[in-house]
Amino acid sequence: MPIIKRIVSILSILTSIIILPVYASLTVNPVNLSIDKVENNGYSLDFNTLSTEHDITYCTEGIIEQNYYYQLVLTNGVTWGKQLNLPLVDSSVDVVVSRISGGSQGDDSVKFLIQSPSTPNGTCFSLLGKDIVLNIPQAILGEEFLIEAFFEEASPNDFVNPAETASLVKIIEFCASDTEIPQNECETLRELYSAAGGNNWLDNWNLTQTPCDWAGITCDLDNSHVTAIELSDNNLIGTIPDLSPLTNLQTLDLSNNQLTGKIPELS
Repeated sequence: MPIIKRIVSILSILTSIIILPVYASLTVNPVNLSIDKVENNGYSLDFNTLSTEHDITYCTEGIIEQNYYYQLVLTNGVTWGKQLNLPLVDSSVDVVVSRISGGSQGDDSVKFLIQSPSTPNGTCFSLLGKDIVLNIPQAILGEEFLIEAFFEEASPNDFVNPAETASLVKIIEFCASDTEIPQNECETLRELYSAAGGNNWLDNWNLTQTPCDWAGITCDLDNSHVTAIELSDNNLIGTIPDLSPLTNLQTLDLSNNQLTGKIPELS
């Protein structure tokens, strides 16, 4: 066989084993965490308490025809707060996933072995947000914690694709001037959250700049004023602060909690 044809044949065989590089896309809806929670001490962030979804999804953009590793790495001192479950796999073929290392409480990474004779293009691996707990270290306003994802060959341990990074947690100022409702209304909700033990609520608030999306909060059609607070049976423990700045509040339901304080008159 001529040398050129032999080289082409060898390259063809290698290409049939795995396409290099195999690109992939990482999708994360980052959590906006209030600076109040992390400016003095670390914080255990349980995604299951958030009112929004925060799955970590990594999808292939190429065909992989051998076993390989899938790795996730946390940055800047963030660690897993409990052992991770195996990722869910959205694939048209059988894919076997097993954890090789990491992914336990206190680890800052996790490594999965993906076993499949052929992983199709568009196969997605998802860690469900409701199963994730993170240990967040002390942080400053504006700090951003990233997560890195990549595939790696099971042998000979060469990188298969460029690492993808995405924002996982952002440290923000709660009730900054760009919040969707008036700042005094947002501050009032903040006082309720603090006075009634918000960190321990059953249905917690993801403290973003969009309070109208928080659990139990209803706003008017323009999302410009709070019109209802409905947080019954939600483990509120503490006091009811002054709610008079909520001038458009029409419904207040704080029943079946452990609260003391004056019930405000509604407009």
